[in-house]
Amino acid sequence: MARVVGRAALSVVGKVFLLVGLALLVVAALLGGLRWSSLRSRARADGTVVALRSHGRGQHPVVQFAPGGGPAVQIESAIGSNPPAFAVGDRVAVLYDAADPKQAEIDRFWALWFFPTLAAMFGTTFTLLGTILSLVGRARPAVSAV
Repeated sequence: MARVVGRAALSVVGKVFLLVGLALLVVAALLGGLRWSSLRSRARADGTVVALRSHGRGQHPVVQFAPGGGPAVQIESAIGSNPPAFAVGDRVAVLYDAADPKQAEIDRFWALWFFPTLAAMFGTTFTLLGTILSLVGRARPAVSAV
């Protein structure tokens, strides 16, 4: 098996980065589209942070809300932070599925868009690096006239 070295190696690595980046951008678009379509059908309610639960290093808020005036429901946010983004007693907006109120999330940008944004950021970074590495790998070294 032949070894790839020098500029040719940069070109190969660049193409791999480019493919990974484009795949991540597709994943970001799919996640974003799924999130957008699910949010369009969600109902809104006011909730209160009733507890903070530790998972690893992060504090995840537990929110209680009454969907459509019905019985109270508690949900735990999938997104946690350290220091915590909320304190017990904070009022928050909640988006929930009217058919299944346990399927709810805090109406905050990072709680709703964290994974699509993360995939888009990595996808953009890999795509840019892949493009640069591919172009550098294809460039011909300058020939000096003596």
